[in-house]
Amino acid sequence: MIAEKDILVLKCNAFLRPKEMNALYRSVYEQMEAGVIVVVPPYVEPILVPAGTEVKISEFVPSNEKGERDG
Repeated sequence: MIAEKDILVLKCNAFLRPKEMNALYRSVYEQMEAGVIVVVPPYVEPILVPAGTEVKISEFVPSNEKGERDG
């Protein structure tokens, strides 16, 4: 069972293509696994943040596997 203290809830205030959403999800998941600081783009709003975790807003844009932006 996952305790509430382990749950990170983020709200995305933009429409994303499935590929973009998956890239964002992978990025956040990998950051949570690696440490306690999560960097998200400006269109993501932290709703519930576990103790000891810091969420920073950045101009970071998820990219596809080739390192190119979709669009």
